[in-house]
Amino acid sequence: MASITYGKSTDGKVTVQLRDGKSHKFDEVVLTTPLGWLQKNKSVAFNPPLPPSLTTAIDAISYGSLEKVTQ
Repeated sequence: MASITYGKSTDGKVTVQLRDGKSHKFDEVVLTTPLGWLQKNKSVAFNPPLPPSLTTAIDAISYGSLEKVTQ
């Protein structure tokens, strides 16, 4: 995936642009990425850019430590 364009199409579709130049249109898109990738690419992966409230929230997320509970 190279970029996601949303909110600009008259048909209400979301366009996903691939790195090979191909693009596909969808009614909805669910994007799952590693947190580090999202934090590094949030400003270039979405067109229009995500609103400040979302980018601030993405930047505020950090990795936590997990503990295994055993009995």
